[in-house]
Amino acid sequence: KQDKIQQNNMIIFHDINNNNNFYNNNIRPKAYYFCKKEYSYIMRSKIEELSLKNWIQSNSQIFFKLLFRMTRDGTSTFNFHCNCDSKGKTLILVETKDGKRIGGYTSLQWDMNGMKKSGDNLWLFTFENNMLQFPLGKQNSLGAIICDMSNGPSFDEGLIFKDNTLSVGSVESNGLLIMSGLSRKIIQIKELEVFQVNIKY
Repeated sequence: KQDKIQQNNMIIFHDINNNNNFYNNNIRPKAYYFCKKEYSYIMRSKIEELSLKNWIQSNSQIFFKLLFRMTRDGTSTFNFHCNCDSKGKTLILVETKDGKRIGGYTSLQWDMNGMKKSGDNLWLFTFENNMLQFPLGKQNSLGAIICDMSNGPSFDEGLIFKDNTLSVGSVESNGLLIMSGLSRKIIQIKELEVFQVNIKY
């Protein structure tokens, strides 16, 4: 059983049964709440939330529902699929151990069929440099996601999680790599969140 304790604008997760701070005694930044129940440790402001919603579907009501949080649900790609497969559109948020924040969006559903899925509404983004978006796919071709049990939320030629772990990722998009300020393609993951995206037309 866990309880949230707020101290000096910080939220500490406390394990009531063991009387130890959850997440290995790490103090987390204050959570950003979309509403009373849904929150993110990676997104930090209303401006960031509105920018993402505008990229997803302008002039529509958009609601985020948390499906997966790595520090809560584990680093296994199988756990990701158990929570996120067949849930429709998803927003992926990533924070690296050196504090860089990036992510991606797909209108396609995740599954474990061992194949790539192509679509025209897939993109990556960085929170750095006032937020920048990077559509996937090249001229006359669509972007794709990789749907495989050993892969996490992976965007072909973009952001890859493989080898059954979410603790390490690979940034294959040069634009995202440069503009996010990452120093290398291989990234160590501090937190990863996946939100279901519901659009009310």
